[in-house]
Amino acid sequence: MACIAFKMSALSLSAPKAKALGRSSFTGKQVRLAAHRPVQKIATSIEAKQGHNRVGKLKTNKAAAKRFRVTGTGKIMRRQAGKQHLLGKKSPARKHSLEGQEPVFYGDYNNVMGQMPHSKIKKMGKQMSFKKVQILRAALAKKAAAKAAPPAL
Repeated sequence: MACIAFKMSALSLSAPKAKALGRSSFTGKQVRLAAHRPVQKIATSIEAKQGHNRVGKLKTNKAAAKRFRVTGTGKIMRRQAGKQHLLGKKSPARKHSLEGQEPVFYGDYNNVMGQMPHSKIKKMGKQMSFKKVQILRAALAKKAAAKAAPPAL
């Protein structure tokens, strides 16, 4: 077995010259260190079975699972804001209107889908804003009125 000798003093640890390997000329101790052997890594059972570039599991964020509910059609529903505190100054009608569930805005779907990977969420198409819905209803009402009115002579 190959050993390397070192002189150890109270101040430093240094490798001695070849001629002074036996005894040191000062009051120091002689320390023998074994040659370094590389440690072999033992593969765990998971790595051995599935390889070491295994992808992690998709886990549900439990905080998101408690806040959101997925309907049978795949929509994400959430609670309405404004009914947690400071309820004394709100009228009963206002508090009653804040009850129930409301669908999540389509811009937040990617965030919720990432936090709840195993839920049956169907990504909604881009929903129209309230203003666009009003404009379309007004246009449809004009067409219906034009059909119902007799033609002018």
